[in-house]
Amino acid sequence: MVFVNSDGEPPFERDIRVYPLNPETPQQPFININILSSNLDPMAYPILFPYGEPGWQPNWRCESYQGAQGNQSRVNLTMLQYKSALTETTSI
Repeated sequence: MVFVNSDGEPPFERDIRVYPLNPETPQQPFININILSSNLDPMAYPILFPYGEPGWQPNWRCESYQGAQGNQSRVNLTMLQYKSALTETTSI
């Protein structure tokens, strides 16, 4: 993938396009998957998700995460926190 932006970051408004082998409707030969979809991680990283379990998704809550102030509040789990925990559990 190639993104060209003035700040070098990929645009947030982007989708992944999947072309099924046998589309249900030939008029639409592809499916757009939003980058925030929980189905994207298993498709992009099949070794990390061998059973197709869902990946990160917005508004995931982590009840045991200690926030910046050290309180046990319910907070959303960020994609960075999820990916970091995933790589910690799969690394040797």
